[in-house]
Amino acid sequence: HYQRAVELDPENAIPHNNLGSAFSNLGKFEEALLYVEKAVEIAPKRAESYYGLTSVLLNMGDTEKAETLLRDLTNKFPDNYSFVSRQGLVFEKQGDIEGAKEKYERTLGWYKGLPKREQRNNNNIILAVRADQGLSRIVESYQPELTEKALEAGTITHQEVERVRVS
Repeated sequence: HYQRAVELDPENAIPHNNLGSAFSNLGKFEEALLYVEKAVEIAPKRAESYYGLTSVLLNMGDTEKAETLLRDLTNKFPDNYSFVSRQGLVFEKQGDIEGAKEKYERTLGWYKGLPKREQRNNNNIILAVRADQGLSRIVESYQPELTEKALEAGTITHQEVERVRVS
């Protein structure tokens, strides 16, 4: 379906992004890059155009390129916390636990500061859950000594710590 959408509307970034993501999920990274890069070329001012590219780079394991791109994107789109959260994932994969922790906490702080009606937005909920899961992984798996500090600061709850231990 995505291929047909690209054929029907070759100047629409969304089908390119979707097709690139599909190829990435299949492990066909060369094909994926062609489509997600085309999405960025078509709509370079839309943050959404870059989601596929960052995802493909992460799926490929190219954390260096992902880190550079995400640094540029957070400067270009400073209010886009999807990019901030993804930076946390990159830092986590690179072993930069403090950097990852800072990005995840920043994302959760942003979410908690949203008006209640915006907190109910599915995309915002997903973003907060991913940041929370990343923070939980770091606190419990990578640096157990941070658990007590995070609990005291209210960044995570005892239930979240227990959930990570069980999984």
